[in-house]
Amino acid sequence: MSEYKDCYIAFLDILGFKNFVEHTSCEDILKIFDEIQHQYIVRINETDKPLMDYQKIHKKIMSDSICIYVETSVLNSLAGIISVCDYFQVRMLRLEQPILVRGAIVRGKIYAEDDITFGPGLSSAYLLEEKTAIFPRIILTGTIINDCNSSDSEGLNYINDYTYRDSDAFYAVDYLYLFYGLSHDQKSWKDFMKYVYRILDTEVDKSIRDKYLYIEQSVPRAIKKYTQFIKDNPNT
Repeated sequence: MSEYKDCYIAFLDILGFKNFVEHTSCEDILKIFDEIQHQYIVRINETDKPLMDYQKIHKKIMSDSICIYVETSVLNSLAGIISVCDYFQVRMLRLEQPILVRGAIVRGKIYAEDDITFGPGLSSAYLLEEKTAIFPRIILTGTIINDCNSSDSEGLNYINDYTYRDSDAFYAVDYLYLFYGLSHDQKSWKDFMKYVYRILDTEVDKSIRDKYLYIEQSVPRAIKKYTQFIKDNPNT
């Protein structure tokens, strides 16, 4: 019998995708989508233990929109979907012309089989991304984090480490913290920041400026967070 499944659902919108398609070869676009389909989950300790069973995470790519979902009963399901969103945004920021992502994560009902995907949970994720996320961020509510009951201590640590409470009290996936931690001493981070400043120095469209102003204003917080992490973990 066909039925809905209770899932964590992320709905992501690739901002500026139309322009990206016009200036990128089909082969290169497919390469990125292939990476999305095979995105990895962060390893959490020296034993190389995965955060969760990656086979349990499902993705649907629809042009400039991506739906990612995993059943809530799976161990560390919320941490896993946050991890995929985190690494996907970092991957897009490492492009020669960085691409921003806006999205939302909800808990809700979804049906997905072959090319058919629908459900109140998917609608909720779409509307939260479309109406509320506003900036290049992937948001979720504190209730989703606080009510998560399928995480072990390592999963909870990941959720706490890679989300932050934004100024409007929504929580957001902390991709800038991850990006800075992985790449602050590398060309990719420096190139990204140069790109941000170049946009702010040349762009006059307010909707575009607001997106990059949000990033500029978020960077000091991410750097401070990473600096404190290194201070607390000197042997890392």
